Amino acid sequence: MAIARQSKPRRLKREAVRRYERCAQHALRLTRHDGAQVFTPAADHRPDIDLFRHLAPAKDDIHRALATRLFTGRAIGSSRRSPRRVAGGRATPPLPTPAFHSEAASIAILRSGWSPADPLLAVSYRDDPLQAELSLGRERLLSGAWELRVRADEGLLMAVSRWDSACWQSDADVDYLELELNLAEDVRVERHFLLARRDRFALVADAVISPRPRRFEYEMVLPLNAPTALVTSTETRDGFIVNGRRRALVIPLALPEWRVDHRPGMLAASGSKLVLSQVAEGTSLFAPLWIDLDSRRFARAYTWRPLTVAESRSPVRPDMAVGYRVQVGNRQWLIYRSLGPKGNRTVLGHNLVSEFLVGRFSRKGLVDPLLEIE
Repeated sequence: MAIARQSKPRRLKREAVRRYERCAQHALRLTRHDGAQVFTPAADHRPDIDLFRHLAPAKDDIHRALATRLFTGRAIGSSRRSPRRVAGGRATPPLPTPAFHSEAASIAILRSGWSPADPLLAVSYRDDPLQAELSLGRERLLSGAWELRVRADEGLLMAVSRWDSACWQSDADVDYLELELNLAEDVRVERHFLLARRDRFALVADAVISPRPRRFEYEMVLPLNAPTALVTSTETRDGFIVNGRRRALVIPLALPEWRVDHRPGMLAASGSKLVLSQVAEGTSLFAPLWIDLDSRRFARAYTWRPLTVAESRSPVRPDMAVGYRVQVGNRQWLIYRSLGPKGNRTVLGHNLVSEFLVGRFSRKGLVDPLLEIE
């Protein structure tokens, strides 16, 4: 772009400039707060803000604003006296959405905002196993190949397709990506990635669905980014991702909270990996991990419970639909997933006909949906 500016009278066509601007925005979306691109080693130097600022075309303040906000948290030309003005007296331009999804490139960026403290969840699903990276500020918590192991009736099921995008949604409440993968013997995996912007949590989950009843043995293996480690509780099945201090609370919603309950399944660290294992019988299995990213809540009491889902006043089998309640301090959330044919069901008094629901309880006890897939 700098060369083009000096090459008068020759100028780039408007379409070329538009494509360049879009490319520059995507380059910033793919940049972590440490200055490195996602899925690359951490930068060993502070990011060059001026370099990113000069990516912008002439008279375009948006990219300069993005670079400044991304690495410093400030708007262009911000000061205590004029936090919303830029050089020349112009107002700071509105920033574009920080999240994006490209089905052609098989990549998604789930991002709460442009400020350094905002969480970032990047997913690249062109290959199997797919790559995922969760970072918080300049700290990478998870980064690398997300492995999946599913056994049905003691036989390991191999993938027979590539990951395919099934749903993408990005709004003021959440960024959400859903992928699908076909395994042998007509078994399907539906993988969920959700990042709640204002609520500051991530939900990652697999739904394993079979056309006939099976005995499933499931493992989700997530790569911890060294020196980050998982420290599990001695009495309950949760754990904290730690790097000098506690960075994230991890809760395996489908497992019993207390270890004295000897039903199979665990959340554990295996070398540099986080491993979630579950066992279930029936036509399906749901394996969700709740990752709380708000350190201000870590000192407060927390708990979670599986819920009874009812249809026509009768309980529904867990291979047909599941519900969970998670509470951290005085904040509570509801998660519901239909695993069979959808029906008119009730969970905690909340009536729904949707396939997937993630909601927040209001002070009046009502459910405010953050995401609802019908």
